[in-house]
Amino acid sequence: MNTHFPKLKTNAQKEAKNYLEQYVLDFSPKIDPLFTKYRRTDPITSRQAAEDVMDKITDIQQKVLDYALDRGYLGFTDEQMNVYFQTHKSTYRSRRAELVKKGLIVDAGTTRDKMTVWVHKEYSND
Repeated sequence: MNTHFPKLKTNAQKEAKNYLEQYVLDFSPKIDPLFTKYRRTDPITSRQAAEDVMDKITDIQQKVLDYALDRGYLGFTDEQMNVYFQTHKSTYRSRRAELVKKGLIVDAGTTRDKMTVWVHKEYSND
């Protein structure tokens, strides 16, 4: 980085310069924080760890994916999924929403009982 600093005499001044270069004077494009798992000022190792976590599938997400595969082209509504998993809470619906964001579950383009029908991406018409 070509930042102009006065001649540095102490280690503390050098550390301050390094900190400024690494964290404060980062002019890289800003990413919407809603879609990130790290702060702009985090070190690269935190960014790498966040990317690794974002790619992982949790146990409940995997159960929802397996259910979607089992349903095939028929797909499922959130209500049908809750009946299958014997719950009325939002746990499985929230995991399904996360999988939609990851592109693994998609809107089938139809409704059933006025609810969106979801399918595994392998059964998508797109």
